[in-house]
Amino acid sequence: MKCRSLTAVAVALVAACTIEVPLDDKRCPCADDWICNPFTDTCERPTCDADVTTSNLSAQWSTSNEIFWTWDVAGQPSAFLSYELVLAESKDDLETRSGTARTFDVSTNSELGDPITSVVTRGLDPDTTYFAQLVVTDSSQCSFGSDIVARATRAEAQNSVVIFRDEPVAGGVLRPEDAGGPQVVSDGTGAHIEYVPRFHDACVPEDEDFDSVRALCGQPIKLQEMTLDVSRDEASPQLDRLNADTFGESFLEMSLSSEAPVDTLVFQIWFRLASCTTDDCRYVAGGFTLPANSGYEPIQIPLTEFRTADDVALTYEVLDVPDGEPIKEFGFSFQWHKTGTYRIDDIVIRH
Repeated sequence: MKCRSLTAVAVALVAACTIEVPLDDKRCPCADDWICNPFTDTCERPTCDADVTTSNLSAQWSTSNEIFWTWDVAGQPSAFLSYELVLAESKDDLETRSGTARTFDVSTNSELGDPITSVVTRGLDPDTTYFAQLVVTDSSQCSFGSDIVARATRAEAQNSVVIFRDEPVAGGVLRPEDAGGPQVVSDGTGAHIEYVPRFHDACVPEDEDFDSVRALCGQPIKLQEMTLDVSRDEASPQLDRLNADTFGESFLEMSLSSEAPVDTLVFQIWFRLASCTTDDCRYVAGGFTLPANSGYEPIQIPLTEFRTADDVALTYEVLDVPDGEPIKEFGFSFQWHKTGTYRIDDIVIRH
């Protein structure tokens, strides 16, 4: 009986006590209503209740000078204010926003003012590892930061297959050829493609009042009638063409300049191979913006990101002549602003 009484007392004492477990500085993951500090990997009390949060920041691809990021967003869409994506070459620089840290926000990528879930960061150094954190801010000025992720850019590409440099290659013809359409214009050091939508009837019809027409048009511009073999000929290995080993890291690069008052949507860029006769079999990429009133800005897209309407990715095998095919058309369609002037130059495949 004595033993049972002591046991009962002990149980009662334990049941009556509340043991405080300190959560400050606890290693992540964290309990409900706490947040993880990704720089210290410890739990902290939030200073505000974020109405919009983000997760799963990830780098989907990289080239020598660009990284394409995606993420998830949750919360109240109406409370979204803006994103800020910060990159740095070390976690210390990322945390202090100093040294090598670079901030991409609405001033560099206007689309970060919308609740999107992807963006391309450009102008990066080759062969460099970048640490990244995405911060989303809601309308009450409460900010929420993602976990930190890292991705390296690729080494500087050493070889190029030219599609346009001062002039079209491989017999290419610039179209449309009607008055006011795109032109190859000399610029003193060479030549570039220039397009002024307001001079082109297909974009801004002459019989309509200029001020009343829609601000944008999607006129495609094409380099057609090419016979561009981009695969390496073993009989001429000195040519800077692609091969099976380099294709996976190859990318399209083109320099774009916009004199338009607003950002321009780069809707589609595509390759059409010799046997392709419909739009569905073109290999297409796109869906990013060109900043307003920008000087020449190189944009890069991995060749592996080009896909047909059936989501079939471009591969080296379909380009490897003679079993594969040469490229007969390269084209692009922007949402041209009617008051803009656009210049396109140095269209190359780099590897």
